[in-house]
Amino acid sequence: MQQFFLAIALPAIVVPLLFAFQLVGYIIGYFIALFITCLIVLKMGPVRLKLRFDTTETMQLLKIGFPIMIAGILYALMMTIDRLVISTFLTIPQLGYYSLSIMVIGFLVMITTVVGQQIYPRMAESWGRTSNHFELIKWMRIQLIMSVSFTLPLILATYFLCPIFVKAHMSAYVPGITAMKISLISPVFLAIANSYTNFLNTINKQFYVLLIQGAAIINNILL
Repeated sequence: MQQFFLAIALPAIVVPLLFAFQLVGYIIGYFIALFITCLIVLKMGPVRLKLRFDTTETMQLLKIGFPIMIAGILYALMMTIDRLVISTFLTIPQLGYYSLSIMVIGFLVMITTVVGQQIYPRMAESWGRTSNHFELIKWMRIQLIMSVSFTLPLILATYFLCPIFVKAHMSAYVPGITAMKISLISPVFLAIANSYTNFLNTINKQFYVLLIQGAAIINNILL
């Protein structure tokens, strides 16, 4: 329900503010949409908030949550380091051409993200209830199969149809088509990797995620 209301609130609130106030409007609108969605969910569900500070519980949550937060930051860096390198060593127009890849990959990765958002809570619930690794592996396989199954057809469609659309309606971006085609392979591996990331986060092995992402960032910079 939260995702449903957010899907309605985001375009309804963010788009008008984006046109009116550009980046500032986007940031404010995004906050308003999230805030309204949270209020609706709290109103609908039997959630009763009561503030209680527990030092032991807080430290336990920090121990689990802080590595996940760092992993999220490293993931964002991993997904954007390429454009930082381009803006540093090449020109602004070339970064503009590359933005075609950024838009396409952003759309395709969203499919994987949505699947992960559905499976991850179920993995956590299953682990909390059974502490059974085999149950988690079952959910991990479901996420992997669903993510790849949804992503692959879209990748193939994008590979053949996107160049036609760009040539017809975005002719200034034609030099970016080759980079876009090459980058289309990445969502497949991201779909696979996200399944393992959720598994490692669930069993409190986030450190391995940090190591892998750190190595990936260094590899991206060097290549």
